[in-house]
Amino acid sequence: MSEVVLQARAIGKSFPGVRALDKVDLTLAKGSIHALLGENGAGKSTLIKLLTGVHRLEEGELLLDGKSVQFDDPHAAIAAGIGVVHQERNLIPRFSVAENIMLERLGPSVLSR
Repeated sequence: MSEVVLQARAIGKSFPGVRALDKVDLTLAKGSIHALLGENGAGKSTLIKLLTGVHRLEEGELLLDGKSVQFDDPHAAIAAGIGVVHQERNLIPRFSVAENIMLERLGPSVLSR
């Protein structure tokens, strides 16, 4: 069985007039790949933004390797090994598929070529 690395427990998030997430739980294992599917307005993007530091947690807890964490920005999540490949992304035509997927992790020497 794979080692659990990232857990979201009872995650909640509201925006003015909208309850975007209500007590969401998610457990991800090291090296696993997941697709997040659902209807428009189901909270998919909000959940991803909470896991990757775009939004701050209002309710619940995020655990990384069993320790409570909160990412202040997407760079902190990337540094902790949290990666997301979005459905719609801007591609750099001269880059390979792998380079486009790993764009946030590429150094300045690759980006300037």
